Amino acid sequence: MRRSTDKILTTHVGALPGPAETWSGENVSDDALKAAIKDVVAQQRKAGVDIVNEGELTKGGNWVTFINDRLTGFESRDTGALISLLRRSEDWKKFGEFYQAAMEGGTLGPAQMAALAKPDGYTVSQLPITVFRLPFMSRTSFDPAKDFTFIIGLSGYTFGVVVRSDAPWKTFHELIAAAKANPGTMTYGTPGAGTSLHITMEQIAKQQGIKLVHVPYKGNAEATTALLGGHIHALADSSGWAPQVNEGKLRLLVSWGASRTKNWPTVPTLREIGIDIVSNSPYGIGGPKGMDPEIVKILHDAFKKGLDEPSNLAAMAQFDQERFYLSSEEYHAFAMQQIALEKRMIEELKLKEQ
Repeated sequence: MRRSTDKILTTHVGALPGPAETWSGENVSDDALKAAIKDVVAQQRKAGVDIVNEGELTKGGNWVTFINDRLTGFESRDTGALISLLRRSEDWKKFGEFYQAAMEGGTLGPAQMAALAKPDGYTVSQLPITVFRLPFMSRTSFDPAKDFTFIIGLSGYTFGVVVRSDAPWKTFHELIAAAKANPGTMTYGTPGAGTSLHITMEQIAKQQGIKLVHVPYKGNAEATTALLGGHIHALADSSGWAPQVNEGKLRLLVSWGASRTKNWPTVPTLREIGIDIVSNSPYGIGGPKGMDPEIVKILHDAFKKGLDEPSNLAAMAQFDQERFYLSSEEYHAFAMQQIALEKRMIEELKLKEQ
């Protein structure tokens, strides 16, 4: 391996909150973007993160898309322009080596890795759940069932549904009852169409025999603002709503994990209220197809050690992430099952681009 370490810590950039001033639409300023980049890197380093990867293929295909989607609140597919802006920033002078390593080394986007990387163990990628979903929504250059070696499952997110604290619904069942009594009028927001949050809410609606109105937003900040402003009834999202819940501005009705969250232990899961769904958008680490099993084991063991480091577990808890460990064999089996599930859900929800 070109680089070795006793501790490998990773995070999904989307789990890190960006400064509120960056959520200003397409006219976001260079200064705001610089501040956002600096803020995120500072949080990463404080948490002890060594490797960072956005990996959201739906927004352009590689790690740098966190700048536009997760921080600035607008969508752009011009990755080259984003990289150019990053290189001109003051932050590049301080953290250029960090970013250059990300662009050249072990955190290439899954699509690029599948197309370009050799299966020698020198290039791996975070595999977000969108890897299994995107080929059924639009044309992709890879086949998730054939083009990756699945190394290890790592973590998932805390998802849940929140409403305003002054909303009349005290439980998720009360929200569902209201939706049944008023078909097609109950609105909910998510960070975007085709996301795990959107798909899960539509699964719930189908199971419960209700019709909900989906309102996609460009990110957590915009969606939370809409909810607080009374423009939507509910919000399904990852724990970006945590500050407002803890401050009493929002009410968490239900969480979507396999068990109750550590931070909000009084809130039930979907399963506990009779809805047999677990949704935490788990991710892991994968490599190009055809990797030597011995190399896979070396990488698996390294990431497994990093996953269970106390500092990493503390960082995961800080961002409300769940431990979702899967061995290489288990991760491969999970991926095959997930691919079949995603195909069925995309077809049922008619989310394939025409």
